Amino acid sequence: GGGGGGGAPMATAQPGCVLLINNLDESVTVDDLFTLFGVYAEVHRIKKLYNRPEVALIQFKDAQHASVARMYLDKIPVRGKPIAVTTSKHTEVKMPRPGGPGYGSGATVQRDGSVLDYDPAQPLLTKDFVNAPGQRHRKSYDTNRMAPPCAVLHVANITPGTTIDQVRELFGTVGTVLGAEFFRTSEKMAIVEYDSMAGAMEGLLQLNFTKSFGGKSPIYVSFTKLTRRAPAAEAGDNAADANGADAAAAAADAE
Repeated sequence: GGGGGGGAPMATAQPGCVLLINNLDESVTVDDLFTLFGVYAEVHRIKKLYNRPEVALIQFKDAQHASVARMYLDKIPVRGKPIAVTTSKHTEVKMPRPGGPGYGSGATVQRDGSVLDYDPAQPLLTKDFVNAPGQRHRKSYDTNRMAPPCAVLHVANITPGTTIDQVRELFGTVGTVLGAEFFRTSEKMAIVEYDSMAGAMEGLLQLNFTKSFGGKSPIYVSFTKLTRRAPAAEAGDNAADANGADAAAAAADAE
């Protein structure tokens, strides 16, 4: 790391830390990829190829993070198209020259990922996420609690006073929700079950890290092995641990 950023972390090149993603639906943005791959690993940089919008390169914190993300997401359908995830020969994703091809609308990106002169109609094609808010695995990396993509979501950091009907209604705006339940141990967490993995995928992509229930801090959404019928009974007080990374990230964001 180091450098003149006051000790801020920076992306570093190393073998095995970059994944090549093929067969992307063209609607999938760099931010969508950060949300999805960020469930399983710490994402540092993402580049969608300027002349091949179905292809992206994603640089991770290290080869272990890349390997876990590949294991969970290779061949998973995203917006109807199964993505192909392989390890790239590249050791880093380079940031393009400001105004060069792949810079969206000639926008300038600050090192912290913020964008100047950004035209939202032209999604940015290369972005640095090292210091982006919403990183789940910055403080610790526990792969035991991860679940593969499925039709059931775990929602953490729900604003106190939110009703389960409000949770169901919000997640129902992006797909067909079969039901939702709070954890018995904490109404800051809920299980939301969709009729399909595609519905849950949209719930994750569109609602993760949004300030959805009038609170100051955002919700965290991820896939879960728990089932709606008895999230608390099945897991007891371990339910709170099921997505510990989300709880830890939420606490970090609140600091």
